Amino acid sequence: MEAIIETIVDKLRYLGKPQLEVVLNFVDFLTWQSAPGVSSKVSDSDAEISDSEFEILLDELADDFIKSLGGNVPVLSDFAISREGIYEEHHRRDGSPELMVISLSNQKSKLRRGS
Repeated sequence: MEAIIETIVDKLRYLGKPQLEVVLNFVDFLTWQSAPGVSSKVSDSDAEISDSEFEILLDELADDFIKSLGGNVPVLSDFAISREGIYEEHHRRDGSPELMVISLSNQKSKLRRGS
């Protein structure tokens, strides 16, 4: 056992700080996982969160995602996420295009441009 620990310590000396932090997190996880009674402490009911907590977590996840993209975050227009924009090229069951939907979307575009 001592030989294994010495080998691990020797190899750790060649790692940079980011890799050492990963190793430390992994060792912390293994220590937590092997603690007595860990599996009995975590139940399905503990994993449930309220809607507001879930929304907060999703907002944080979205913020982190945007930060990871940097300044290259593509933005969709209001029209692109509107019902008319989504179904603009939608066809009826008989294969003919829904001209009314296209017409409505064109009218909205004109209104936005001030025509």
